[in-house]
Amino acid sequence: MIRTLSPVNNSPRILTAGLMLLSLLMLMALPAYAQGTGLSDATKNVGTNLHGSVKLIPMLSYVAGTFFTASGLLKLKDWINDGDRNPIVPAIARLVVAAFLILLPHMMRVSVGTLFGNTGGNLPVTVAPKLGAFEKHK
Repeated sequence: MIRTLSPVNNSPRILTAGLMLLSLLMLMALPAYAQGTGLSDATKNVGTNLHGSVKLIPMLSYVAGTFFTASGLLKLKDWINDGDRNPIVPAIARLVVAAFLILLPHMMRVSVGTLFGNTGGNLPVTVAPKLGAFEKHK
């Protein structure tokens, strides 16, 4: 018996091949425009390049936390609709992971401030002028 693959069955393979090709293209060495000559230049380049990617970690954490929140709520809905066939443990686990991922950037900021003495002076804080000014009552 000859088994043929329908386009529906072939889609995970195509998706996997596409992700592998994308990963390979991202890992290929591209020519650098600012090449250094020594270890100090290389360290400096790594430091300047990591500065922009530090903002990527909280963004990915928030996106993953939102995904786990939606997934956990859907599992919770399944448990509410049919509690005999759907256990509640996966829903609770996904909601706990979601809470951790959403709080991760704040926990990282607090731990870095505690360990390295950053009091948050460089965090952007906007205050409206004259907001909260006290007036003397007669």
